[in-house]
Amino acid sequence: MPYRPPIPHGKTPIPKQWFQSHSFVERSFLTESELRFRVFLGDEMTPLFGVKRRFGLAAVMCATLWTTHSEAIVVPLDNFSVTRNGADFFTDNFSDGLEPPSGPTSPTNYGVNGVIPGTAEAGGQLLLDSSLGILTANATDDARIFLGVTLLSDNTTNLSLGLKSDDTLILTGTFGLTVPVGPLISAYGIRFSDGGNQIAQLAVQYQPSTAQAEIRYLLQDFVANTITVLGSVALAAPNGSDQILLRLSRPNVANDDLFASFTYLSGGVAVGNGTFNQAAQIFQGEEWVRAQFFASEAIAVAAIPEPETYALMLSGLAFLASRRIARRR
Repeated sequence: MPYRPPIPHGKTPIPKQWFQSHSFVERSFLTESELRFRVFLGDEMTPLFGVKRRFGLAAVMCATLWTTHSEAIVVPLDNFSVTRNGADFFTDNFSDGLEPPSGPTSPTNYGVNGVIPGTAEAGGQLLLDSSLGILTANATDDARIFLGVTLLSDNTTNLSLGLKSDDTLILTGTFGLTVPVGPLISAYGIRFSDGGNQIAQLAVQYQPSTAQAEIRYLLQDFVANTITVLGSVALAAPNGSDQILLRLSRPNVANDDLFASFTYLSGGVAVGNGTFNQAAQIFQGEEWVRAQFFASEAIAVAAIPEPETYALMLSGLAFLASRRIARRR
């Protein structure tokens, strides 16, 4: 049976205006708690109980007003591999019991955005839990909790190393077939990233606009702040399917076309597949890419309360305080 994620949990949203005024890199390296303090305290990183009372009260009021939830997803990853110019470049079967950043060839094979517990890798699988990711945003500044693992291949101009513009490439990730649930986006998949400008992503995700789980191929452009959907199809696994293999491939060095496909597996045997015809364009301004796998979840962004809302709440608090003082007298 497909693996199903745990019950959704509560989180506090971040106002969209904050994402519009802070860089992608800056957002990515803050913990969720730090980011909340920066939002509510005007970027002052002083601990909450060390600031003036009026700021502390404002933070508490904001955190109380802006409540929402996101959809966590937990998914097992069975295999992650990269082929370069027809030869194996990197393969991880997650069989050594040493979770990322450790890999099969080095204790620092990977870079990790988020937390992967010491018990996550066992029995030839790596368990990804999106709720352990970092708070960040996609190319259109929609808030995400993102657990991402990046293969730290060479990112210099030396074309003989790493995954470069003169290479044919194949990236695959084989996941335990997991059905994402709504109402917000939750996803898992594989990506090629050039370090933050563009990301070509193939993922299994719950899509709110269609109210169903889908396989989606898209290109995120963090320079233009756009997301282009290159293909999508409903997740329709044949009976008996227990895995899904996601695949990104660049078959020809004469162009920058990157294609996406997927295969349903049952006991390791292919039982169904699909291909997206529209290609993403990679190596647009960079000579290198890095391979990633990830699990992520959306966060609903609440509107910033109007001043009248604060005034009404403050007057209510003042009234309650006066009543309490009157009782004591």
